[in-house]
Amino acid sequence: MLESEPKNEEETQSERITGIMRVVGVDPQKEKQVLENIKDKHFDRQDIPLFQRVEREKTQEELKIIEKILSVMPKFIKEYGGKPVDVRLENIHIIDPDKLTEQERKIIGSSRGKYHSDIQAMSVICSPDDNLLNFAHIISHELIHFNAFQSVNVDENGDIISSRVEGVMVGSSGNSNEKHFYFNGLNEAITEKLAMKFNNEYFPAFPELSDAIKERDRFASSLKNHKKIKSFTNRKVGDIWYATAEGYSYAPERREFKKLIREIQHKNPDKFESDADVFKIFAKAYFTGERLNIARLIEKTLGRGSFRSIGEKSEKLSEPNKD
Repeated sequence: MLESEPKNEEETQSERITGIMRVVGVDPQKEKQVLENIKDKHFDRQDIPLFQRVEREKTQEELKIIEKILSVMPKFIKEYGGKPVDVRLENIHIIDPDKLTEQERKIIGSSRGKYHSDIQAMSVICSPDDNLLNFAHIISHELIHFNAFQSVNVDENGDIISSRVEGVMVGSSGNSNEKHFYFNGLNEAITEKLAMKFNNEYFPAFPELSDAIKERDRFASSLKNHKKIKSFTNRKVGDIWYATAEGYSYAPERREFKKLIREIQHKNPDKFESDADVFKIFAKAYFTGERLNIARLIEKTLGRGSFRSIGEKSEKLSEPNKD
């Protein structure tokens, strides 16, 4: 069940040692032990069987891009009150699409990246010659998931059973095999919006991305909705040129989120001067666990039961995408 009014679950520890920040239903001493175990067993050990057959070496350009993103991401996270995770190159796994089986491709679908909270790793599916702007965007999106506020349910041995909270997404309580995840759509909209803001602020300073940005901007300048173009690739195969433009992900979810933000701002002009002011409230809740603040804001603006309604509207079963 989705609680009507959530409790704030802010981080209280002085140091964040993994993506997981809180453990549900245990005392502080047990929580510390569980988090240290997650660090030793998963975060620090990245020889993961899941990736061994399909993983490839990072190219030199990819390494430089990842290192630059890792160097500036903590500053970005702190701007919204978050506590950054010390993610390392080893926590980021690049999957070669040519090594995937047909069945694995069907399961993955259109997903290009994923944050795996249970093994404290993230994976990105791309070929060495893929568009670097797309690659950098996926890295930043998944790193933002990695840095979101996160709490988990564990068994009697302290092993992770499932996610409870990740960003503003909430997993149902109880021991049912069918797990419900609420606010998944809103969570992805916030993640992608944060990634877009991060990219606009930092990517222009990356020399490795300058050519890709120029090529995209030349193409986008002729379009009405140019801000929605993430990347543009013009590639020759044999005697034929192939041009591909790619937009940002989760467009329907982002449209709904934009409508929600605008309505909140419109009905609370004394509290919020702009949509950006409203977005900061959601972004802070995403990184700190202060979901009670957005619940009360939504209920005040849209009426009793509206917070729960939004959560159920974007409900997903089983593990969330987090991609």
